[in-house]
Amino acid sequence: MDTRRIIYQRPYPKLVIKDPDSGAVALSQSGEKLEFSAGANTNLLSFSFTLSINNISGSFSATFFPDYRDKTGRTFSLFDDLKKLQIVEIYEGDGTSADKPAFTGIIRSKKYVAQAHDSGGNRRISISGTAITGLVSQFYINLDVTACAMTKQLKTQAALINKLTIDGKAGESVKNIVKKIWDCFYEISQQLGTPKIKEYIDRFTGGVDVLFDVDDSTFHYPLGCVFNGQTTQDFFSLIDGIIPAPVYEKFAYVGSDGKMRIKIRLVPFSPDNWSKLSDKKKEITPEILQSFDLTESDEEVYTAFYAYLNGYPIDEQKSLIISTMESSGVDSVLKDSEKFKIYGYRPMTAHFIGYGVRDGENDSETVPGMEQMSRNLKEWYENLPEMVKGSVTLSMVFNNEINRVQPGEIIGFLSGEFYVEGVTHNWSYGSGGSINLSVSRGGKYSGGQFKGKIENITDLMRLIFRTVN
Repeated sequence: MDTRRIIYQRPYPKLVIKDPDSGAVALSQSGEKLEFSAGANTNLLSFSFTLSINNISGSFSATFFPDYRDKTGRTFSLFDDLKKLQIVEIYEGDGTSADKPAFTGIIRSKKYVAQAHDSGGNRRISISGTAITGLVSQFYINLDVTACAMTKQLKTQAALINKLTIDGKAGESVKNIVKKIWDCFYEISQQLGTPKIKEYIDRFTGGVDVLFDVDDSTFHYPLGCVFNGQTTQDFFSLIDGIIPAPVYEKFAYVGSDGKMRIKIRLVPFSPDNWSKLSDKKKEITPEILQSFDLTESDEEVYTAFYAYLNGYPIDEQKSLIISTMESSGVDSVLKDSEKFKIYGYRPMTAHFIGYGVRDGENDSETVPGMEQMSRNLKEWYENLPEMVKGSVTLSMVFNNEINRVQPGEIIGFLSGEFYVEGVTHNWSYGSGGSINLSVSRGGKYSGGQFKGKIENITDLMRLIFRTVN
């Protein structure tokens, strides 16, 4: 026997299934719209979704009671109504309102589960998938030149290789390069027919000009060739080559208009960038705090910081080792001397596709750019052992701005500031909802600069509980 508790509670979530080709709400076999909201007649039992730093796909899942009846009493299976590649919009406001979605995903799989036990049985349907932004990297093209010739793609291949071979000078914007690579990627992909993936992206995100939220950063070095003529690649495998972690961040988030976007930016190295994020931080209030855990450790310690341009005349390892010695050496690597004495040689490196100087040329533009990148790495990663990281779990509160916290933002908590690396929303019928924030870089800040540890956490917690009571 299946049982479901009938409990009305806030927030009232709503989950809407849409047809990817038309953009309209999908219909069930009985002709009703596939919309599920909290209440006595809902099939929706639970949902969750996750967004995090350096992940443009995200993930989601939802669980449903499997059967429903039409007005004549006929029974239908929801398993037949839910289909792969359908669009899922999750709303966390009032279930009857036209509020903006908190997440938009695309179904990748569905599962029917039946269990029998002494007191009866349970039957459930579950769906899972990624955020709609994940479509960008779920479409692959063949960049093998030989295979392209066999499939009659070679006629435009030479021109496309030239476009993908970027020889721009230092100072070209990241935004222009991302747009150029996307245009080439799409041109190759449509040679055998315009891909549906592009249509879905345009229909549910507003198009790539809106989808890609790229900062105004520029390259400090000449760019090399991003084209790999031997492999099958997706769009972001090309992008990752020229704007790699740990210098750049690429992640999915939900804009204030409810549309999902992909943020591409330099990590907020500078105090100025941190201050800009801090000005918009959301404070964690005691009333919505469920639990938290914070950890301070030396698990991640770096003692040398080095940005390397592939193709540079000096070998990477030689340059890196020389630069950690007590000599003038090559000054593009920065070393934390005190930690070096304790932990030894632990480099934090970032590799860029580019090229170094040719014979007889001056590299004055390239080397300072890489040196600045090394300084940025040191500024962002050198204090990790003094910072705290962990998780903060909050109640999902109706019409509260804390519901809209996104990866890459800053929250205020325990009289300090924390960087949000991941956000997970969970809701279940009869139990309500919660939001878990994965946080890092916790500490005291002033003017955007890290000033030290958060101390006296016990006293701060007493103050929080006193405020609640």
